[in-house]
Amino acid sequence: MKWKREKSGRARRFAAALGVLVALAFVPVRAQRIGDRSIAPSHQAAPASRPTAPGGLTFSVAADMRNFTAGDYAGDQYFRGVLEAMKKLGVGAFLLSPGDVGPPAGVRHDIDEVLGKDFIWYPLPGNHDEDTASNMTWLRQWGAKAIPHLVRRGPDGAAQTMYSFDWANVHLVALNEYYVGPGKPETAGGEINAAILDWLKTDLGATRQPVIFVSGHEPINAFPDMDSGRIRHVGDSLDRDPATDKAFEDLLKAHHVVAFICGHTHDCSIRDLGGGLWQLAAGHARGDGDTGSPSTFLRVKVTPEGKASVEAYRRAKDNSYPLRGTWKLD
Repeated sequence: MKWKREKSGRARRFAAALGVLVALAFVPVRAQRIGDRSIAPSHQAAPASRPTAPGGLTFSVAADMRNFTAGDYAGDQYFRGVLEAMKKLGVGAFLLSPGDVGPPAGVRHDIDEVLGKDFIWYPLPGNHDEDTASNMTWLRQWGAKAIPHLVRRGPDGAAQTMYSFDWANVHLVALNEYYVGPGKPETAGGEINAAILDWLKTDLGATRQPVIFVSGHEPINAFPDMDSGRIRHVGDSLDRDPATDKAFEDLLKAHHVVAFICGHTHDCSIRDLGGGLWQLAAGHARGDGDTGSPSTFLRVKVTPEGKASVEAYRRAKDNSYPLRGTWKLD
């Protein structure tokens, strides 16, 4: 009986020690402090993104609502009307806005009032944000906080304005196309330079998610609006530098990215770029703020099996946003 008690005591001590080791294995590593913000150091290799989560995903996309939010433009004939149409339809898990979101405080105000203060919005900078200091300050302050479902922050100098995240079975990358390098001001024209491309290679190479989207403000190539036929920013989008533009497109195709989601032109187009890659140009979400092409929002759907599609909703004369079309992204 004495031997049995001693054996039982040793077993309990071993189990307790093992429990401590297991608990320590799950203690999160604290982020490095940078200034008065807590930001994961971008020079450290982030772990591969989370494995596939069950279930599919639906999210909305709206871009280029710049200057037509809140205040004097709070009516439903502007960006607020886009949000109301999203809410009526079913906005999905979050709203992605690929650039020209200034003033972002006005966008956030309208989202709060229509979709709720807890609704998740993923903004990224456009050319008119880059050239407006107050816009970039707001975006950096937003990015300094905890980004929902974050996987990786951008490189040094873009840790607050470039990021990737996972949601369900999807990996999504948000690029700052105006990033030049550490300690340097953003450039006036968008480009996927070597610093951005290297960071993106690392991020895409690490993900294990079956469905990938990449988003940035300026398109790979500008195409005419699907309804008005208007075309803007040909030759002064990412195609201003054909070599870097091609390297970017080739990288997306090599990693089986489903689509590049962009804005900038204010014209909506859904284009198959070949090699399994699509470009989703979201148009503008200004309502009456731009009558050259209809105000637009997109709704992206991914099934649990990894099948992706996109719906385009465009403003009609009665201020409704009926479905314009659905595209299977395969």
